[in-house]
Amino acid sequence: GMLIHAAWPANDIAPVDAGAKAELDWVVQFIGEVRAVRNEVNVPGGAKIPAILRDASDETQARLGRNRDQILRLARLEDVAVGAELPEGAVQIVLNEATVALPLADIIDLEAERDRLAKEIAKQDKEISGIDKKLANEKFLANAPEAVVAEQHERRADAADAKAKLQGALERLSAA
Repeated sequence: GMLIHAAWPANDIAPVDAGAKAELDWVVQFIGEVRAVRNEVNVPGGAKIPAILRDASDETQARLGRNRDQILRLARLEDVAVGAELPEGAVQIVLNEATVALPLADIIDLEAERDRLAKEIAKQDKEISGIDKKLANEKFLANAPEAVVAEQHERRADAADAKAKLQGALERLSAA
């Protein structure tokens, strides 16, 4: 039973480890970014979409090669083509030195999606300006309990956060 207690020879595996961790981080980021875009612009959950990897270093291409199956499955991609031409209507994600493009024009109605996002942004704007009016009102500040004032600040932060995300999605689509 002595073997079980023996420590791993740490220095033997450290260099490999750092590389493996960097690679895992990259894979997780790739999948996470694609999923975020899918959610942002309402790509149907079951839809398998193509992706194009541009300006990727040899290292990035090797990472893709080693992790392709996992990436395709978890990001629900039909394929990742390396260096292919960018079609019209591609939403772009920057990943280190490379760009991942998702051609979505055939999958979602880009125009309708832009309109929807613009409406959502306007809604958040309205919410923010309503809260700003309240917070600028001396009477409200003088009479409202601290918790209520704090809650308004929190709601404003949430609205600003939502607006920033929506604007990011809209910018991605407008560039598409």
